[in-house]
Formats: sequence, C-alpha cells, structure tokens
Amino acid sequence: MNQLFRIFQLVLTCQLALVSSHLMAALPQTINYQGVLANSGGTPVNTTVSMTFSVYNAPGSSMPLYVESQPAVVVTNGNFNVVIGSVTPISLGFDVPYWLGVQINADGEMSPRQPLAASPYAFRAASLDSAATVTGGQITGSLSGTLISGNLDGSKITGTINGAQINGTISNAIVDGGRLINTLNAPANIAMVSSTATVGNIMKGSSRFIHNFGVSNTFVGVNSGNFSLSGSSNTGIGTTALQALTTGFNNVALGSGALAANMNGNFNTAIGVGALAANISNISNTAIGAGALSANTTGGSQNTALGRNALSNNTTGSENIAIGMDAGSGLNTGSNNIYLNAPALAASEANTIRIGYTHSRAFIAGVQGSTVTGNAVLVNPGSGQLGVFASSSRFKEEIADIGAASSRLMQLRPVSFRYKAEFDEGEYGARLTQYGLIAEEVASIYPDLISRDVDGKILTVRYHFLPPMLLNEVQKQHRTIDTQNSRIETLEQELREIKTLLRSRLDSANRQ
Repeated sequence: MNQLFRIFQLVLTCQLALVSSHLMAALPQTINYQGVLANSGGTPVNTTVSMTFSVYNAPGSSMPLYVESQPAVVVTNGNFNVVIGSVTPISLGFDVPYWLGVQINADGEMSPRQPLAASPYAFRAASLDSAATVTGGQITGSLSGTLISGNLDGSKITGTINGAQINGTISNAIVDGGRLINTLNAPANIAMVSSTATVGNIMKGSSRFIHNFGVSNTFVGVNSGNFSLSGSSNTGIGTTALQALTTGFNNVALGSGALAANMNGNFNTAIGVGALAANISNISNTAIGAGALSANTTGGSQNTALGRNALSNNTTGSENIAIGMDAGSGLNTGSNNIYLNAPALAASEANTIRIGYTHSRAFIAGVQGSTVTGNAVLVNPGSGQLGVFASSSRFKEEIADIGAASSRLMQLRPVSFRYKAEFDEGEYGARLTQYGLIAEEVASIYPDLISRDVDGKILTVRYHFLPPMLLNEVQKQHRTIDTQNSRIETLEQELREIKTLLRSRLDSANRQ
C-alpha cells in the first residue's frame, strides 16, 4: 500500500437506534470507533488528522450510503477514539449488512473495509422488530418516526410518541406522559371505558384531562370535573370547569373556571371564562359571557345573564335578566329586574326594568298606529323613569286650592310654530304647524311650569299642569257668571215691578 498511515487494532462498537425500520427503542444513534494509527513504518504517531468515514452496502461498492468527515481527530501515542454520527446524523435503516471505509487526510481510502457488527442494543431492537404484539410489556424509550403495525395490548408507553404512526390496536394500554401526534388509522381506537379514579382517563401529566367519571358525565380540560362526584348528566369543558362538583346534576360549563365552585347546584349553564365561577348551590342560572354571574354564590337562582360581566356582582338576587356587556353589573342582592345594555343603579333594587344607558333617542315599533285606552306615559326628567301621572291623594301632601295662582294664565302667550327641521322628521314627510307656548316665556311667569334637561337648560312646558289651572280659572269665571246672573234676575224682577207700578198709575190718571 502507498498509504502514509495505517490503522490496526481496530475496535468498532455499533450502538444504533436505527437498526430497525419498524420500531426504534431508546438506543444511541452513533457508532463508537476506536483504533491505533501508525505511520507507514508501523510506528504509532502523535498528531491531529482529518478522518472521513463512509458506509457501503457491499465490500466492493463504489457508491457510499453515508459519508461523514471529522476534520480534527486527535491521535495520542497512536490511539484515537471517534463517534461516527456526531457530525452528520445517521439515517440508514440498518436492516441489511454494512461495511465501513476510512480515509486519513487526503490519502486514499484504506482497505479492506470493515464489516459492521451488532451491539447488545441492536439485539434488543431486533427482538422488538420481530414481534407483532407487545403484550404486558413496557416501552420506556422514544418512538420517533416509527411505524407500529402490531398491537399494544395491556402495555405501557412511558416515553414520547413523536411523529410515530400506530396502525394496530391499543387495548388496555397506558400512554404515560407520551404524545400521539400522528393519526391512529382504522381499525385502531382509543376506547375510554367508564372511568374510575384510576382507569379510563386521559391525563395531562398528573392532572385529569379527559374523563367521564360518574353517570352520563363528560369532562374535558385540565382538572375539569373530579373523581369523587356523585352528580350525573354534567358536562364540563375547560380548565377547572365544574372541578368542585359533588351531587349537582344537569349542569353545563364551557370555559376555563366556569362553574368551578359549583357543588350541588343543578340545571345551571355557564359559557365563558369564569362564568358562574362562584356558584355553589344555586339552580337554573344561565350565564353566557366571560365573568357573567361570576359572584353568584348560594342565594341567587333563575338568573339569566348574557354578555361579558353581565350581573357580575350579583350574589343572592334571583330571577334577574341582563343582556349586554356589564348589564346589571351594579346589582348585588336585588331580584326580578331586567337590564338591557344598562347597569343597575342600586345594589338592592327590585322589580325594575332598565333599557340603555348613554342613548339619546328611542324608537319602539308597535306603538305608532296602535290604538289603546288608558293613561298617558310621562318621563321623569331627572331619572328618566317612565310612569303615569298619579292623581290619588295617597301620593300627595300639602293639598290646597289653586286660588289666585292661576290668574297669571292670562299673561301667557299662545303661539303657532313649526319645529326646526333637525328636530322634526315630519309626519309622513310633512312638517306641521303646531300650537303651544314658549317655555322661556312661561318660565318668567310660572317657573314651576317648565322642565329642564340634564344640563339645566330649559326644555319644555309641563303641559299636564295647565288643565287644572285652566279649570280653576273656568270655575272662577263660572262663579262670577252665576253671581251676575243672580243679580240680573233681581234687577229684572225689580224692573218688572216698576213697570207694573207705572202702568197702574198711568191707567188711574187716564180715568180721571
């Protein structure tokens, strides 16, 4: 040989995770290669050389299947030790014989090539590769890119199943800390039997993740539900959903923390993060939206909250309805309220309907053209509350006659007018001539007869105050007319008597 170096006392240790194309145990994916390097005269050397390693499928093949170069291999007293595969990953199947060729620096490849022999790891892989069924066994390594076409029957996989494909059946097997990333092709199934605290569950680490503990229950999410409940027909989806449940039944919780504190409440529906989170024993509540009815605890039942933080502060109030973000959020203990995109203005208010909050106009279909009899509706200018004008004495105090207070009505100036276009959409397109008073003029004569807006500006005349004042003036005029009529009758009687006396005297004078 015309080689500058030669290798003798070769030691090859093939420690491979690639021995089997079907099943990879947790084996080293490298080849340990040790030897003694000497010069052409046979003297061991002390130097640093470049080594190139090539793997062939035949001793005389000209096309390597794998090549790796290690540019700085340290040789001491002729001894060197390299790990083939530490630079370029080995991707061979190792299911046929292979030969190793070695080249030093720019020298030609040494001959003869060395056949690769199996290590103890390979025997383990081979035994797994030949088995179609792993029954009662344990795989503790990693299955990476491997195909398992047999059955894992009662087996335990404690490693990671990453990119692997399992075409067989996993019967009564435990996947402990592993991951199934690819598909389980038919006829493979993951069958979740009726679960107990120890079987029939899918865990995430040590936390319950998917289980159906109890009767007709379904729980999905880290620590959703629990393994001691006795309630039935519950569904909890989301982290800690229904985690405190004991005897409650027919509850639905969708969202992290939804109904998390519920123990024995029934017929509750919570959809959204933290919805009905504090509910313990209340029944028939519906909360849809993050934080909806989140403070409801033990006294509030039959509430409906739709919207983020709707009825979020309600603790013991019942039969409330709130629709819209923060709707009814100020309510604490009040009951039988309806809030439509409006907050509660008192923590304990009851039997109240609130619609809107910052709106400046309202349109209600079904009013125009609908004829009814009853009382006119008024608006309290301070609170915006709707109601009818109360006339019963039970609502009044300091009752007194109007007296002369209405005498200034004659100073008011009735006017005809049209509203400005921006304030009058017209009746079917026509802006009508209307009749009334000017509020500013009324204010100078009757200050209590005008109403102001929220900014304190004069807004309108309290026209419903006018009829009693007009009636008072009419009654005063009627009394005056009665007095005048009585006086006229007296005068007429006196006139008749005078006429009779005059006629009598004229007749007597004529006879004389």
